[in-house]
Amino acid sequence: MAITKIQSESLNLADDFAFTGTITGAGGGKLLQVVEGVKTTEFSTTSGTYVATGLLVNITPSSTSSKILVISSAMYIHTRGDIAVYGTIFRDSTNLSSGNGFFYHYDPSNNADENRIPASMQVLDSPSTTSQITYQVYIHSGNGSQTVKMTPSNLRNSIIAMEIGA
Repeated sequence: MAITKIQSESLNLADDFAFTGTITGAGGGKLLQVVEGVKTTEFSTTSGTYVATGLLVNITPSSTSSKILVISSAMYIHTRGDIAVYGTIFRDSTNLSSGNGFFYHYDPSNNADENRIPASMQVLDSPSTTSQITYQVYIHSGNGSQTVKMTPSNLRNSIIAMEIGA
């Protein structure tokens, strides 16, 4: 049944409709896809610059106008005594944070005990591509000599990428 004009105040939304012309007011922000990456093995570094942890997720946007919401949740460790752990999220080779990252934890005490820090990071990215991209958690040691770790004791850490349609 072809309807040339809507002549009723109510529509049966279970019916199929074919539209021509421009549709306005339908809204945007539709969730198009969700993908997850998981890491359960420990990663450690003494690097004073960001290094990839292996906690990553790949996603291929369906449109160049899509936004990608990235959320990571992981456990980090550093020893006490003038050391910090920094974390950020990269899109391929691009650091998505400004400056020092999305989080850092510092404890100036001189105890030898470890600090265990559950931390999450979030970023809304506009990659402007329909090619596959990789989002990955990167960390570094605050002083570039002491060890910082991610994923101790085989915990489940994850990174989720959600494509939001324009």
